[in-house]
Amino acid sequence: ASRDNVEVVDLAGWVASQSDDNVLRPDGVHFSDDGAVRAAEWLAPQILDAYSRITGRSDSGLPG
Repeated sequence: ASRDNVEVVDLAGWVASQSDDNVLRPDGVHFSDDGAVRAAEWLAPQILDAYSRITGRSDSGLPG
């Protein structure tokens, strides 16, 4: 369902697009330490872009 001020970030789609899922998630579920870093490097900009589209702001909205 469509909701105002909501965006979906497709982390599952990103994981599926990675050729080395067994390295990202050695047990098939949980990210390894290195996998978590790679996922976060992809996910953080996605969240910030969604925030910017929703709010029209280019800052993170966080203090400091």
